[in-house]
Parts: sequence; structure tokens; C-alpha cells
Amino acid sequence: MTKITAEEARRVLTYVPETGDLIWKERLGKKKLVGKIAGAVGGGKNNRRRFVGIHGVRYPEHRIIWLIVYGDWPAHHVDHINGDSTDNRLCNLRDATHSQNQANRKRRRNTASGHKGVSWHQQTGKWRASVIKDGKRHSAGLHDTPELAAKAYLSKATELFGKFATDRI
Repeated sequence: MTKITAEEARRVLTYVPETGDLIWKERLGKKKLVGKIAGAVGGGKNNRRRFVGIHGVRYPEHRIIWLIVYGDWPAHHVDHINGDSTDNRLCNLRDATHSQNQANRKRRRNTASGHKGVSWHQQTGKWRASVIKDGKRHSAGLHDTPELAAKAYLSKATELFGKFATDRI
């Protein structure tokens, strides 16, 4: 797949920083009308990211925005600071490694504890808090309640990831 250049993206799209929208400047097809918002939400069962189709290739909207603003494709992932993957205002986007991007994820819906990074430790009958960074598990201890384990998780995650750490539900 040949990626479009910043010049090409800037030629066909305008970025509106206040809203995070991309607007078509040039008509590229039947549905791509000049002055209309580009892209649509899609990409999978639980994926709320926005995508923009240019010359038959679907690009994540936040990566196109990064390209337009900075002139290069992002070096790593583009992280949505507030966790809303449809909020593509530049103030909500930052370059992040895979590990940092994962640290900023919401908790999984199927967690037994109801907290991110907290699981039941069968052998001890306690709640285990742990953080994974770069594929390695970092323990934050065993705790009597899931709430105490959640606090320990956030403390360890902040130590390891700084501003990327979150306990967002």
C-alpha cells in the first residue's frame, strides 16, 4: 500500500482544529462532496474510530490529521488523550508507543473486579494488581479488596507510564 503524502492530504482535505473534522476540498468520488465532512465511523464490531477513504485506501482519520498538521506520518501510535477515539481535535492527540497507548485504554468490560489491572488471585484468595509494560508484568501487590488493588494499580501505572496512565472505566 502506498501511503499518501502530506501534500496530497492537504490538497484534498482541510483540517478544522476546533472540531477535529476533516472537510473535503476536492471531489474524489460520488460521496466525497466539496465542503462536506470527510470520513465515517467504522472498522469493526466495537471500533468507534473514524476512517477516511482516499484513492481506494481507508486511513484512520487521526493519522491523516497528524500527517496534515505535522507533515509526516506518526512515528508510533496516535493516542486519544481523553479515550474518545472519535475526538480528533489536535489537543486530544499525542504520539505514543504501543505500550503507552495500551496504558491509556479503558478497562475491559468483562473484568471480574470491575477495575482495570485487577484480577482475582485464586492461590491467596486476594485481589492482584498488576501493570503490563513492553510485554512484562509489573506487580502492584495482593490486596484484600478490589478497590485497594485498583489504587495500587493506578499508582504503579503512573510510576511506569506517567501521563499515559489511566484507570478510566
